[in-house]
Amino acid sequence: MIVNPVLMPENSEWPHDHNGDEWWQESVVLSWADPEKEMGGVMRIGHQPNRGFTKCCFGIVSRNGPGYSRNAQDLPFRSSDRLPTGFSTDDFVSATFDGKTSRWTARDEYCEMEIDVVDVHDPYDFMSLTPRTQTTETWFSNHIQGAGNFKGRVRLGDRWFDVQGGTYRDHSWGTRLIHNPRADLYAGWWLGGSFGPNYSFGFQNGRSQSGDSMPCAYLVIDGVTYLAEVVDAEVSVALGDGISPKGVKVVVYEPTLGELTFKARGYGSVVMALEGKHFELSMPCTVQCGDLIGGGSVETILNPRNGTTRPFWIEGGALENGPNEFQGGKLVQAPFGPPQV
Repeated sequence: MIVNPVLMPENSEWPHDHNGDEWWQESVVLSWADPEKEMGGVMRIGHQPNRGFTKCCFGIVSRNGPGYSRNAQDLPFRSSDRLPTGFSTDDFVSATFDGKTSRWTARDEYCEMEIDVVDVHDPYDFMSLTPRTQTTETWFSNHIQGAGNFKGRVRLGDRWFDVQGGTYRDHSWGTRLIHNPRADLYAGWWLGGSFGPNYSFGFQNGRSQSGDSMPCAYLVIDGVTYLAEVVDAEVSVALGDGISPKGVKVVVYEPTLGELTFKARGYGSVVMALEGKHFELSMPCTVQCGDLIGGGSVETILNPRNGTTRPFWIEGGALENGPNEFQGGKLVQAPFGPPQV
């Protein structure tokens, strides 16, 4: 079904005024993937000004090569982290926005990243394309997202890499009542990305502890937005841990476009944790649909052991901060530690 997307003002990408609610938050996320080099990364900046915290989730993975992780969950919030047109945290990462373009940077002793993104379309509130539920209202009170294409460069240690490919990003703000059963996600998955400058896609579903689901599937092709239906979705995970994703197959149907099958193969996973309870992994990947090949990201969110503990090890990514190494999308060298057996 062809639909008219919900457009947002240009300044929706800039920091928003926050109310006095303790659980008000604002966050921006970028996933990027270079299908030629099979290298990608994820970056999330999260602000909780009323609680006095910021969060940084950052990782770079290579299907066969180096990677890097740097996550911090309880950094002190500073007014300087709210930039005029963007966000920063930890004196390490920043994201700034100008219309359909954005710039994402990171710099420390081991890693540097400079990525320039051009969106395929204006960021949309795709959640409003389908009837809102208490789950989406509580978890995604304001949520815009979109795919794009990027060029940039990355330094890991003393090695530089020129990278380009597809991106998927989102921007969320508002009160996020994560302890509300209708917003307490039990499991969820997302697949988003682009096939060049005129074709983007985003598919997702999840289920809260209350049993509510939140399906959404859309494609933007040559400026036309299609609302689709997810016919089937399969997420394969590493046998060694049963958690970290390896690949995804999603089948969607739209009357004008027919049935389309999207297959994704990941490079490795970046760990993203929400509120210390949910365990989220984001996997940069190569995505194929017919003859089209592009870059994207697969995200899975779980609530292991009802949030009582986090996994002590995952096969597809690094739980600890520091440099690491991947082979075949699996972690073979832990940060500053011996090889995983």
